[in-house]
This record gives sequence, C-alpha cells and structure tokens, in this order.
Amino acid sequence: MRIKLIEELQRNKELMGLNEDTSPIKLSVSKDGTVNFFDLKNKKVYRYKLVAVVGGKKSIDIQVKSIDLTEGTITYINPDTNEESTDKIEDKAKEDIINNYMNKEDINNLAETRAKGFKVIINLIFVGEEPLKIK
Repeated sequence: MRIKLIEELQRNKELMGLNEDTSPIKLSVSKDGTVNFFDLKNKKVYRYKLVAVVGGKKSIDIQVKSIDLTEGTITYINPDTNEESTDKIEDKAKEDIINNYMNKEDINNLAETRAKGFKVIINLIFVGEEPLKIK
C-alpha cells in the first residue's frame, strides 16, 4: 500500500508540474476533484473542494484537474461548458494556500472570471481532515 501511495503522489506531482525541490507543500487531486494537501510531517491530509460563487449568491462545485503552485495556475472542468479551463491563481490566494491550508479554513478568491455576464469567484472550501495512512 505504501508503494502505491508513493507512486500515486509521484504521478500527481508530475501531472501537476510540481517540483519537490521548489514546492512548499505536497498536494494531489482525487478522481472526484477533491484537492488533498499532504502534511507528511504530522501525517495528516487536509481535503478541500473547489467552489464557484456566481454573482455573489449561487455556489457551484467544480471538479479540479490540477493545481500548480509553482506556476500559480488552476485547471478545472468549467461547469458551464464541460471543458477544461485554466485560470491564474491570485498571488494573495497562492500565499494563503501555502501558508494556511493546515488551518482548516476556506481559502477565498483564488481566481475571478466572468461567465454569461456574471462575476464568478472561485474558492477552496475546507471539507475535512484525516490521518495520513501509510502502510
């Protein structure tokens, strides 16, 4: 099981363009789009989901494909078109992710875009924390 976990982490790291030497955190994206931040020191996993807030009112879950903190980009399935979209992560949000993912708080204003005339704000919403199971 440990070998499979290491292989999966390595595969996700390569897919997301994360370089172990320059990235301050380890993360992966589950098949369901959940973003997993791995705290290897404390053996915990912090789970987040990506949510788009349309016009300041309606919330829509978004499936994440990848997050690249080195380049500061996020790739996701656009619920409007069902196609992959890539947005630049705001610098403040990038710093919030790096410094605060383990605080179990939502990370707001990752990116801002427009869809059908409405302002869309993309947020990372904290879902839960679990112990990291390495066998």
